[in-house]
Amino acid sequence: MSHLVKSGAIVLGLLASPASAQDWGGLYGGLTLSMSNVTADHSFSNGAPSDTVTLTDGWPGLFLGYNIQRGHLVFGAELEYQSASGSGSYENYSNITSAGETRLKEQTSLRAIMGYSGRIGRADTLFYGALGATRGSFEFRGGPASLGGGELVLIEEMALLHDRTGFPENGYDQTLNGISFGLGIDTRLSDAMALRAEYRQTDFGESDGSLAPMFSGVSMPVKVRQSQFTLGLRMDF
Repeated sequence: MSHLVKSGAIVLGLLASPASAQDWGGLYGGLTLSMSNVTADHSFSNGAPSDTVTLTDGWPGLFLGYNIQRGHLVFGAELEYQSASGSGSYENYSNITSAGETRLKEQTSLRAIMGYSGRIGRADTLFYGALGATRGSFEFRGGPASLGGGELVLIEEMALLHDRTGFPENGYDQTLNGISFGLGIDTRLSDAMALRAEYRQTDFGESDGSLAPMFSGVSMPVKVRQSQFTLGLRMDF
């Protein structure tokens, strides 16, 4: 009987003991697919109506990182590149008309990672937060709204050439540096592979530039924010 009690106590002790931390240290990399929502608030120095461009699109990415682990705590840094190819636009016909377009071409992020090694069910999981800087390459276009969609129109006694979609080809290109914050999980599929899911927000601040070539005296500040949901595959090297 005493042997059964001792055996039972040993089993209960093993079940009650905390699980050892999964190893998340070292070099890793992977592939991502992100669904992004970019909000760009266009305004104009000449009093034309402000409006908002919303861009929703998905694009692929690559990431590479290195972690150091101490017990259940994980610290590291991660570099990520995303190839973007989406754009959004608006046309506002109230009072003085205005039109705006924002295009995000690509972005690169460098982030600090802080996480905790735990579990979801029986799956070893890294719960992490990420804080860092994101650099995005943008194109901003704007001007009077099209009156005829692809035609030469006379607005304020100036001939404004529109492209084939009727959108004005005036504006500027600019690289914006933003602050990003994300929360995510890496869940083990095997000893060297994990499934990633992350939600991230980035504030790119405000750009500024003129509506050259036709309206170089008019500036068009644009405030840009981004939210992303990312799924990815992480591989440890």
